[in-house]
Amino acid sequence: MKIRVNLVSKDKPLIEKIKYYFKDRNDIHLIYTKEPLPIEDTEIYIAPVCYIEVLSAKILQNKGKFPIIFYGNISFLRKAFLADCSDYLKDPWTVEELSLRLTKLLQNINSIYTFTWGSISFSGTDIISEKGTCSLSYQELRIIKTLIRHRGDVVPREVLFYSLWNKPGFEKSRVIDMHISSIRKKLQCILLNDYSDEIIISVRGIGYMMK
Repeated sequence: MKIRVNLVSKDKPLIEKIKYYFKDRNDIHLIYTKEPLPIEDTEIYIAPVCYIEVLSAKILQNKGKFPIIFYGNISFLRKAFLADCSDYLKDPWTVEELSLRLTKLLQNINSIYTFTWGSISFSGTDIISEKGTCSLSYQELRIIKTLIRHRGDVVPREVLFYSLWNKPGFEKSRVIDMHISSIRKKLQCILLNDYSDEIIISVRGIGYMMK
């Protein structure tokens, strides 16, 4: 399946150059527009840095993180990454550099994770299995990816809380447990069998683990 990539540009010579360079790529479907497409019509944005506010608003409406490669003057680099972009192309950049950055981003998006209870992959805030797809909230996505990064180890609730808000959680807060419960229910909907005790393991008094 081709990944839809929305290249936002009003520079006709640049568009023609990119069209020619990517004409033999069979893993992506490049869509060229002057303004960003609706979020449901693409899997990746490549956009000028002037669209930070516009795209950030779109992502917030979708309640999650979305792959974006911004491009523009180096003075906007910090602002772009604070907006949680996936990558940044500093002027002047080449089509070859864009191709490398896009390929790397696609590899991250298309990573497949295999567990005893099945295999999953991610596309934006969607989680995908052989059976189907479900959408995660931004917080759920951060939690499950943190658990995957520490696969096989118990991740304390405090670490999971910090991964969401960059600050310690309240001792009696149940917010992480509520997110874990939601993630489990969503995963159950897209798995082939009942693995209710194996998806995310609770370790009493400490936290959670994916094995």
